[in-house]
Amino acid sequence: MDHSQITTDEKGKTSLIEEEEKEEIETLKSRIRGHDLFRLLIQKHMECLKVSVGANEDVRTTFEVADDTECPHNAQQTPDLDKLMKVHCMALGKLKEDMEIEFQETLSFINDMYLELN
Repeated sequence: MDHSQITTDEKGKTSLIEEEEKEEIETLKSRIRGHDLFRLLIQKHMECLKVSVGANEDVRTTFEVADDTECPHNAQQTPDLDKLMKVHCMALGKLKEDMEIEFQETLSFINDMYLELN
């Protein structure tokens, strides 16, 4: 058997697998974008960004772009995807709350140090 033939077959199989993986990823992305909770997920994510970097123009612009994102309704929702979306939304909400607490504690510490130094 010719070694170059084996290499070509392996490359052909590899590219076919890569193409199938790309299609699978795109299908999954489409299902997520089409989920009823997708907009809420984007909103929760943007709220976390606003806490972490402050409410500046870049986050607002990103939020506006995300808000304009087309989210076609997808009838192929599964219980697993429903659970994943709910858990992610709750996790992002909790993350935002924790970030706000840390931010307030840090700000309070800085203010206390400033008062002591003056």
